[in-house]
Amino acid sequence: MTKRLLLGVLMATLSLGLMQLGCGDDSSPLGPSDTDSDSDSDSDSDSDSDTDSDTDSDTDSDTDSDTDSDTDSDTDSDTDTDTNTDTDTGACIDPVAGDPTVTSSLTVLLAQDTTSDTYTLTFSEDVFNVDTTTVTWAVTTGSGTLDSITPVSATEYTVAFSGLANLDSYTLSVGTGVEDTCENALAAIVDIVITVDGCTDDANEDNDTLATATDIGTDELTWFNGMVADDSDYWEIDANPSTFTNILIDVQFTHASGDINVELLNSTGTVLASSTSATDDEYIDFVVPAGGAYFIHVFPVGGGNCNTYDLWWDDIEPPGPADDNYEENDTCAAAFDLTSDETVWLSDIDGLGISWDEDWYEIYVTGLSWARVIAHLDFAHASGDVNMRLFASDCTTSLDLAGTGTDDEHIDFTVSAAGTYYLRVYTWSGTDGNTYDLWWDDVSTTIGNGDCCTANGSPGCTMTWLEACVCQVDSFCCTTTWDSICASKVTSEGCGTCP
Repeated sequence: MTKRLLLGVLMATLSLGLMQLGCGDDSSPLGPSDTDSDSDSDSDSDSDSDTDSDTDSDTDSDTDSDTDSDTDSDTDSDTDTDTNTDTDTGACIDPVAGDPTVTSSLTVLLAQDTTSDTYTLTFSEDVFNVDTTTVTWAVTTGSGTLDSITPVSATEYTVAFSGLANLDSYTLSVGTGVEDTCENALAAIVDIVITVDGCTDDANEDNDTLATATDIGTDELTWFNGMVADDSDYWEIDANPSTFTNILIDVQFTHASGDINVELLNSTGTVLASSTSATDDEYIDFVVPAGGAYFIHVFPVGGGNCNTYDLWWDDIEPPGPADDNYEENDTCAAAFDLTSDETVWLSDIDGLGISWDEDWYEIYVTGLSWARVIAHLDFAHASGDVNMRLFASDCTTSLDLAGTGTDDEHIDFTVSAAGTYYLRVYTWSGTDGNTYDLWWDDVSTTIGNGDCCTANGSPGCTMTWLEACVCQVDSFCCTTTWDSICASKVTSEGCGTCP
């Protein structure tokens, strides 16, 4: 009996220990299973089954059977699920959509004599990395340096430069390394052109484009003097609405002070004619297809040179009902040939010339010893001013002009080579249709100077056309001395009159 009691106590103690071992805290090796993810869901299931069976049988016989069955089942299941969703894509919120842009002016004209200045560089939004590595300085002409770039705000920066000089030109380039707050860069390099003006503009500025051309459509035969060729100058003219109209353009200047060229443009800016010689005079004579608006483009060669020029233009009306016997000689290609008519007045060939339109005459210089071209144009100025020009063989290079505003125009010019040359006679102002007489000769370059109407004791005389006329019939007057016989031949040979 005592043994059975002791055995029962022992079994009960063991059973209690096993129960404690199976149902201990979470730190027990047999504790709950815990799964943690970003989702937080907690499920705890605990099942405990305890079965205790005790059978005791006691008889008077000395047979003692004691059966004690103790079944202990303990199931502890603990599932812990933690779900916590946090989404972070890292996207930048751009306060101004798209790439940043430069909003300040891309062309800067600094005043004459500027040696240092600043430029305010502005952007469409806050930007960074604006320094001398992303903003560069290049010298197009002259000299000059980029000194500093100072931020005023995140959208505005002050660029300082120095060492400038008149007519210098520079390029300030803003590179793609400039970025906004979301690291969006400039889409392309932006160039800012900075120029120092070197000239004092004329009163007709700003006429630097076709759209801003100065209108001189009603100013035919008017000289515009002292225009400044620091940049392109555009002038609008209005051709007479005849079916075909000659437009004449004359630009005079000192070539040694800077070359200037001229173009005739139609209303869309297409170049119809140009004059690009290396002389002091650019001249255009062009037949336009119809009347209307046209443009004169005057510009310095190789950039602004501050040279000044005088501009004149006219549109020639069609010929009147009567013209002279030398027509059609309205162009250089159709010039009337006077090469064999030296010292002969036009009136003695086939009558007087009539200045309804341009009249061209071909002449020929026989050699360098006779390279001095003398031409005399005689008319009544009160009936309309008529001028005369000497052209080279290319028909475009003007060599000399006779336009004094008197009754007589004279050319005395020594050419550089023998060959063909041309005289152009045209109405300068007043009424078209005035009559004129023309005379020419190529004479020796050794002809001297002195009074033509008296014996002057030296070869030749001062009035070149009279001198040439007399010496043609009496070479002694030009090779030895101009005596009284030479003076008398001025009248007797029909060369001119003396008081």
